[in-house]
Amino acid sequence: MRIELLNVSKIHTDDTPVPVLAKGKTKQGRLWVYVADGVSCNPCTIYDYTPNRSQTAPQKFLGSFKGYLQADAYVGYDKLYTNGDIIEVGCMAHVRRKFFEIAESANGDSLALDALNKIAVIYAIEAKCRNLHYQQRYHYRRIYLRDVYRKFRRWLIKEKKTIIPNTPIEKAFNYALNHWRALQNVFADGRLEIDNNIAERAIRPVVIGRKNYLFAGSDQGAENAAIVYSIIESAKQNGLNTYQYLSDILAKLPNTNKEYLFTLLPYHYHDKHI
Repeated sequence: MRIELLNVSKIHTDDTPVPVLAKGKTKQGRLWVYVADGVSCNPCTIYDYTPNRSQTAPQKFLGSFKGYLQADAYVGYDKLYTNGDIIEVGCMAHVRRKFFEIAESANGDSLALDALNKIAVIYAIEAKCRNLHYQQRYHYRRIYLRDVYRKFRRWLIKEKKTIIPNTPIEKAFNYALNHWRALQNVFADGRLEIDNNIAERAIRPVVIGRKNYLFAGSDQGAENAAIVYSIIESAKQNGLNTYQYLSDILAKLPNTNKEYLFTLLPYHYHDKHI
């Protein structure tokens, strides 16, 4: 799946900590997720375990990938964008979250609330073109959404001048403005999303599982878990019954020649196999 994933034009990525048992205590490992959402490509979700959050992890996994990478603002991704082969696409949900945290504690009107209202307009327009073909969505956004982005940026620049430095609201404004180029890259291709919620949803099963199993028994155990997560979540992504799918491929694997293993991948698999 990784070989095919690296040939798509867009990947969503995110990461989350994973406790791993190490000599009587737990250490913080990292589980990275890479998602191809199925828009003009085979849908799959791949998890990659690393013993830490080193910035070399996404560089090593993505290798020769060329295309759009939808991610958060983690500095570990920055080296991926230096030669232009990988183009960063920002996440409007992260921008919204920073203003939402401030608006929650503010009484009455606030700049944070104003920002949330402007972002709500962006999402309302985006909702109207969500189910369009990506080529139609590309043109729809340029007609109806691009000017809204421009007005939002002008408002951010104007209001930032009135803000007290080194405050949470200034940090929220700085986050939006510092990552504006990545945010507006959504207009480059109709297959792109205005946020990275696809990857964040793919991380959720790991977060829920972490509460149940508490920790991985070793680095090797965490790597094995990443493989199992990849197969199960990709099967779910392709609408398969995971129990039937796993039961069937485990029975077929010993008798399947290496060159035909790809037919057992979730997106090549069909109900007729069962």
